[in-house]
Amino acid sequence: MTNGYFLVRGSFRRPYIDVVVIFHDADDQSLAIPFEVDTGADRTLLSPSDGQRLNDELGIDIQAMPRGNPVGGIGGIVETRTVRATLVIGDYRTTLRLPIVDVPAGPNTAPSLIGRDIIYDFALFMEHSADRLFLLRTGEEIFGLLDH
Repeated sequence: MTNGYFLVRGSFRRPYIDVVVIFHDADDQSLAIPFEVDTGADRTLLSPSDGQRLNDELGIDIQAMPRGNPVGGIGGIVETRTVRATLVIGDYRTTLRLPIVDVPAGPNTAPSLIGRDIIYDFALFMEHSADRLFLLRTGEEIFGLLDH
């Protein structure tokens, strides 16, 4: 089971989980990254600011990464770069070509997103009013959690 939490972004409280991302194209270096749990996002992706962290903290040149498929959302369609990575969420691990949103330099407050491609591997329990968020794998029980 993975515990999440809520953060205020703008005027809304949004659900987050902490994920360790291992970057295989960078000698398996890793970063701990907070991801917003977005049930409306088809795919998991790294935000431009977390992409910049790859450059600043791990020395990975994002512009040298291969181009990925564009992704679309409320803000329109944006280009991506991709990096081979393993996401570690509790004892769950998955390896994928992780899209990184490729936008011009400048302020960008969009978060990295955990999308349905990962969420579907879990049972998602979210109780906003009680600040509770859990991602459970098959066989993990929620009933003991509800007593708190």
